[in-house]
Amino acid sequence: MHSLRWTVVFARFHSDIRILIRAWFSVYSPRRAPAKSPKNPEILFKIEKVEKLKNRKKHLPMSSSEFEVDHEDELLMHSYSTLPNNCKKYWKKRYSLFSKFDEGVYLTSELWYSVTPEITARVTAKMVKRLLPQCKSVLDICCGGGGNTIQFAKMFPSVVGIDINANNVKCSQHNSMVYGVQEKTSFVQGDWKLLSETTNWIPESIPHHKFDFVFCSPPWGGPQYKYQDQFDLSAMEPFSLRSLCVSIRRFSDNFGLFLPRNSDFDQIRHVTSDLYGPGYKTRVICIWQDGRPLGILAIFGESFRNDI
Repeated sequence: MHSLRWTVVFARFHSDIRILIRAWFSVYSPRRAPAKSPKNPEILFKIEKVEKLKNRKKHLPMSSSEFEVDHEDELLMHSYSTLPNNCKKYWKKRYSLFSKFDEGVYLTSELWYSVTPEITARVTAKMVKRLLPQCKSVLDICCGGGGNTIQFAKMFPSVVGIDINANNVKCSQHNSMVYGVQEKTSFVQGDWKLLSETTNWIPESIPHHKFDFVFCSPPWGGPQYKYQDQFDLSAMEPFSLRSLCVSIRRFSDNFGLFLPRNSDFDQIRHVTSDLYGPGYKTRVICIWQDGRPLGILAIFGESFRNDI
């Protein structure tokens, strides 16, 4: 039997978001993600406000029609009446997605349910800043509507966002201007499977074509993931957990993945062991909002061995 090695801490942010930090997530971790937040008041604490491709004009599209842009997505500024019926339920959450929504935020219908809520993105960026205080460059893969890109740009001097979807890139560029961080951001439209094989898209300002930190919130396949008892990370499309980790390591020694709350921790354990060796540990953080777990943040790299 392998021993279980982890530390559990609980933090509250803004009174409406909280994170369950499982520090030093061992390669010998439990199979299931936590379903409930801890109740022991002794582990409660507060953290102070933790708060263009010129050579390649086209990239191969994803094969699955699930990732294609619908015709209705050509309208990027929606009102409740213009939202597709399957997205209307997200309208009431618009200010949690972007606090500056009324200032002209762009969102495709898919982004209404896939963009990272602003507070979650802010907490993620501040956590990276706390763990990597010398970080200057960030790569955001699958940047979507720019939720994470914007918050990283508030913390770090240079952020590059990548997305295969032209409308998503348009949304990210526009939303970066809404938040006043356009001078710190740049965007590339392309398929990460192809971009990860080359470096000609990386700005000259990035030394040795290596970023200080890489973040990725890969597609989860839509809201249907909620109805699975356990999310199979090896079957994620278009990137499996293993292939994603392997490709990202070429561009940074430190990276984080935002994954479904019901992810199979055993798969994270196996990938960690295969990539880094049996003694390596990945830090896994469960992020909660409004009393519900949103997802987990798995962060890799020696720099993340620091205390939060």
